[in-house]
Order: sequence, then structure tokens, then C-alpha cells
Amino acid sequence: MTLGICPSTPPTASFTTSDNSVCPNTNITFTSTSSDNTDTWIWDFGSGSTLTSATTEGPHIVGYTTSGTKTIRLIAVNTNGTDTVTQTVTIKPGQLDEPSSFVTEDTACKERVVYTLAAIPNAQNYTWTVASGGSIVSNAINKITVEWQDTGVHTIDVKALGECGDSPLKEETVFVMGNPIADFSFDNQSISVDFSSTLAYTESVAWDFGDGGSSTETNPTHRFVDKGDYTVTLTATNRCGEVQVQKEIAANYGVGINQLSNNTSVYPNPIRIGESLTIKGTQYDNYELYSPSGQLVEQGNILSGQITLNVSSKGLFMLVLKTENHTVNYKITVIE
Repeated sequence: MTLGICPSTPPTASFTTSDNSVCPNTNITFTSTSSDNTDTWIWDFGSGSTLTSATTEGPHIVGYTTSGTKTIRLIAVNTNGTDTVTQTVTIKPGQLDEPSSFVTEDTACKERVVYTLAAIPNAQNYTWTVASGGSIVSNAINKITVEWQDTGVHTIDVKALGECGDSPLKEETVFVMGNPIADFSFDNQSISVDFSSTLAYTESVAWDFGDGGSSTETNPTHRFVDKGDYTVTLTATNRCGEVQVQKEIAANYGVGINQLSNNTSVYPNPIRIGESLTIKGTQYDNYELYSPSGQLVEQGNILSGQITLNVSSKGLFMLVLKTENHTVNYKITVIE
């Protein structure tokens, strides 16, 4: 404004900015270009600004701590009136959001596995790191393929990269499992054999005892249908594969019919379904009857030396006679 001359018209408000798109905490210079007849300048620099307002011409240097679109307003004032002008500047996002979980299965096999990260707003790139146990063989920005080579617990790290800041580091763990490892031992002092397995990386087991019997227990006990040589197979399985271990076993009677006292007899044998067995001689308290597959099908007390067989099918069965400290096995043939 020229000194000594009163303005006859309202002023015209205008201003320039040194930049209209910056990162947080980056200074922008606002310079008034309002008409010369302006007496007063009223600035409002918008939300999140380090300088919220001013009443001088400037220039004013302002930074912003928050991202988003900011509206800057300048009101030019003189005695004849006012004029208002606004402009916007964009403050870009600063620190990015933390990545979400990208490991959907925390157990993996020694093979190639794909891990996909949900896209993070304003991320321009991602950095991935596999610390141990494998290597990244494919990187498609927010999706990688890892080839796992070593068993154990390993970590995958990812960070999103932005123009004005990065995300916090996201770390996830993966347990890499190998194929199952299996072995077993046994105690074959009789036809009832205790098996003990030694397992690693195993999720399930299956036993085949070679006589038609089977089990899914870790350490089963199996009664063989008769003495003899059998091939026992242990199959250990996990999500990565399976392994089989086979061993030969000789099942024998602990005490057999040959050790029955001379005054003990079991008859009739063969016996028809529904008939009663008679036991003469040694007094036995109870009995167990096992099917050809080694399953217990009947048990009970021996009353007056009599056992009534209630089996529903014919075949060769193993009769086990028991006292408090004595057990004998006897083969029974059931006919129709």
C-alpha cells in the first residue's frame, strides 16, 4: 500500500506455496501475493501444523506432524473490505501400518512354501529376510516363495517401505519338519508281546503285527493268535511323508499246554458253538478267549470247572486259563 493514500477498493488475497505435497515434518513456505492495498493478513494453516495461525504478511515457514489434506486460508483486509483465498496441500503418510500375519501354517516340510502378505496402504515395496533354514527363491513384492532346507524353528521377517517412512518389522516363526524317524523294540517272552517305539517328527503311527492284528497306539501290547514267526511293521506318518520299519519276531508260549499238570484236561476240543468246556484237574479262577486276530472276545470266571463259549463264529481261538500266580494258554478249535 502506498503511504498517505487511502485505499478505495477492497484488497485481493492470494499466496504461493513452496510445495504442495510433502512428507510429515517437512517445511513448506507460504508467501503472500495479495494486492498492495492490503493492510492486514490473517492466516490459518490448517490442522496438524507447527504454526496454527499468523497475522503478518510473511513469508511463513510451516511443518505438519500429521498426514492428510490440509486447507490453508488467507484473509486480506483493508478499510474497504476483505478477500479470502484457500489452497490445499497434501501431507503424505509417515510410518506405515505394521504388517499382518502372513504365516497360515506354522509347521512346514522341507519343500517350497509360498507366503503372502496382505497389501499395506501406501507401501511402495517390501523387504523380506529368512534368517536360517531356507532361502527365498521367488519375490513378488508382497509374496515370496521360501525353499526350506533344514529342520528346526526358523524366522521370516518383513518390513513395508514407504516414501516417507517404513512399517514396524514383522517377525514370524516356522517349524520345519523332516520325514518321520521311527524304530521299535519288543519283549517277546510269550505270545503277548509289549512293543516300545522310538519316534521323532511323527504325527501318527500304525502297527501291522503280521497275524491280521493292528494298532494305532504308540506303545501297544499285542497277543498273537499262536506261536510262530511274524513280520511286524511300524508305519510312522506326518504331513511330510511316512517311513516303515519291519522286524521279525518269534512269538512263543510263556507256559503252554505241555506244562499242564498230568491230571489236567480241557475238553471237548474241537467244540461246537454254544457248548461248554470242561476243565478237570488244576483249579483255575478265570479265563480269557482271544480271536484269530488277537482280539479279546470273551472273559469271565470259571465256575465248577465249566466254561460256556458264546462266540458267534468258528475258527481257532486261544484260551487263557488263569490263577493268581499262574497262566496257561490252550488252543481251542470251534466248529459249527
